[in-house]
Amino acid sequence: MELRKGKVVAICCCSESAFVRAHLWAIGQGRISLLVPQTEWRQLSVLATMFDKFTVLTDDPSNQILLPFELEDAEIFTEKILPPSTLWPDPLAILLTSGTTGTPKPVVKSVIAMLGEIESLRKVMNIDTDSCFVSTVPFEHMFGYSFGFWLPHLAQVRLDPKRVFLPIELKTLCNNSTTPLWIVTTPVHLRAYVELKIKFKNIAGVVCATSPLSSALARQAAYCFGVPITEIYGSTETGAIAFRKRHADEDQEPWWSPLPGMTIQLDEGGVAQCQSSHLDGVIPLGDRIELDVTGFRILGRTGDIVKVYGKRQSRTALNNMISSVPGVVDASYFFHNDGECNQETSRPIAFVVLERGATIPEVLAHIRGRVDDVFLPRPIFVVKSLPRSETGKLGDIDLRNLYRMCKARNATT
Repeated sequence: MELRKGKVVAICCCSESAFVRAHLWAIGQGRISLLVPQTEWRQLSVLATMFDKFTVLTDDPSNQILLPFELEDAEIFTEKILPPSTLWPDPLAILLTSGTTGTPKPVVKSVIAMLGEIESLRKVMNIDTDSCFVSTVPFEHMFGYSFGFWLPHLAQVRLDPKRVFLPIELKTLCNNSTTPLWIVTTPVHLRAYVELKIKFKNIAGVVCATSPLSSALARQAAYCFGVPITEIYGSTETGAIAFRKRHADEDQEPWWSPLPGMTIQLDEGGVAQCQSSHLDGVIPLGDRIELDVTGFRILGRTGDIVKVYGKRQSRTALNNMISSVPGVVDASYFFHNDGECNQETSRPIAFVVLERGATIPEVLAHIRGRVDDVFLPRPIFVVKSLPRSETGKLGDIDLRNLYRMCKARNATT
C-alpha cells in the first residue's frame, strides 16, 4: 500500500491517555499514525528516511531523543470520540514488529484489516456494553492496539486510558470499579498476579497474548480472576487470528480455534499460513503447527530447532522445561553462536531468576534426564531479572548483551 508524502505523523507518547487523544486527532485529520513504542524512539531517524518528513506528536516534548524532529505537544489534543469513518485515513496506522529476532520492521494496517479483525473478535467475545476495558499492554503494540484501543471504541464500551502497571493498582481499580472490567494483559503480568495470590472481583473477562500460557499458569490465573482466560494468537502482520479459552479446572492444554472467517493451513512445504477476506493475501506464520479438524496446536517457532552434537531440540520446549523447575521464577536458554541455529560444537547456556534458597545444582538435577545431556545448560547464569520487553518478549540483542555482561562479571570474580 503506497503512503502519500506528508500524511504520516509519529505518535511518541509516554501515557496511554495522551496516545488516545493524539491518535483520535490524527484519524480525524486523515493522518496516518506511525506508532512508536518508547523503547524504539531511537529508531525515529531511520523511520524518517522510510516515511518522509513527519511531525512527532508527544507528551514528552523536552525529551532529548525527540528534539531533532518537528514536535507537537499531545497535551493540546482534547479528542475523546472516534471520528466518523468518512474521515479515516487508509491505512490507519503503521506499527513496528517486536524485534525479538532483530531490528523492528514497520507493518502497515489498512482500514479493512483493522475492521475485519475487530469484527471477528466481537463474534467470539461476549462484550457487555456495560463494561470497561483496562490494559497492562502498551497501545503501540499490535495486541494493545487491537484490544486496548480499537475493540472498546468499535464495541462502544468504555475505555480506561490509564495503563495499569502494578498488581496493586489493578486490584484497587477492580475493587473501586462500578462496572465489570475487561483486562488486556500478558503472561508476564498474569504470573505476577498468581505469585501474589491476588483474587480479583468485578471482572468481565481477561484477554491474554504475546506468548502461550502454560497449563499451570492458565489454571492459576483463571482462579485469580474468577473467569476463563481468553488467550489470543496472532502477530503484527496478521493481527489476531485464533483464540482458546483457559479454565481453572482444565486438565490438558486446549488447541487453538481460528477466529471466524480465518483459514489456517499448511502449504506444500509444510509451512503454516493464514488467509482471510480482511487480510491482503496469504500470510505465512512464524510458528510450526499441527492441524486437525478442530483447530491447531503450536509446535514452536519456525527456525527454533537447535542442534548440538547432532541432537535436535526446540528452544521453545527447552525454555518451557527450565521455566517449570521448582524455585525458578523466570528463565531462558541462550545459544551464543546461533547464526543458523546449528550449534554442532557449542553447548547451550541458560539465564535463571531464582527464588530465595534455590540453587543451580537443584535446577540441573531437576532437568537432568528430561533432555539429552548435551542440552544441559553450561553455564547457568543467575540474574536478578531477564530483559523482557513491555509485552514480555525477549529480544535476541538484549539476550546477547546480557550474556556479555554475565561473562564479564564472571571473569572479574
